[in-house]
Amino acid sequence: MEMNGVSPIVSVLLLVVISVVASVLIYFWVTSFQGQVTQQAGTHKALGACLKVEGLEVALRDTGGVAYRIWLKNCGSQTLHLDYVYLLDPSGNAYYTYLAGGWPLSPRTHSISGYGFP
Repeated sequence: MEMNGVSPIVSVLLLVVISVVASVLIYFWVTSFQGQVTQQAGTHKALGACLKVEGLEVALRDTGGVAYRIWLKNCGSQTLHLDYVYLLDPSGNAYYTYLAGGWPLSPRTHSISGYGFP
């Protein structure tokens, strides 16, 4: 009994056509996704936030406590609001928390803040 099937040449051509179509679909999906991300970069939905600590000064106070002065820079494109300041020990545990209360930092500006801790 003789069985007829798809010839090897036709099967190779089908595989090539399927591969080309799949790669074209993936290409168009990636480029449309990239366009959406680029378009959203100018909106408020994008993550345009950047806060950089540029310096820290520690001084002993007359009362025996410590005073800290922190230099911050908003290097992003949005106004940031500083809610809390956490001071961490070397193991990463917070040993003091300061409630800043939504202090605004305008884009591309430097700010100096002084905090006194007992």
